[in-house]
Amino acid sequence: MTSLLGSMGKLPRAIIEWAPIWAPLAVSTQIVILGLRPALEEQRRLEHEEAILESRYEELKEERLVLDLRLQAQSDPLFLAREKRALLDPKSSLR
Repeated sequence: MTSLLGSMGKLPRAIIEWAPIWAPLAVSTQIVILGLRPALEEQRRLEHEEAILESRYEELKEERLVLDLRLQAQSDPLFLAREKRALLDPKSSLR
């Protein structure tokens, strides 16, 4: 029984002596599990969302160009006269 109590007294001392080894390992493990892994997952998610946004932006930029050209054409009196004539012509493909 005495040897059991004697070894129990040495256990806390061994823990303290090995603290420079296990303490940084414990902190590093916590950083990886609680901080680094979620951060890397969020980075991957955001990179995916960024790619989606970039493609959407390119589509909208092209649509904006088409709409700007249409707006410019709608302000041209010559284009409006031709469009009106085409709409009134029964043989036109615009009807």
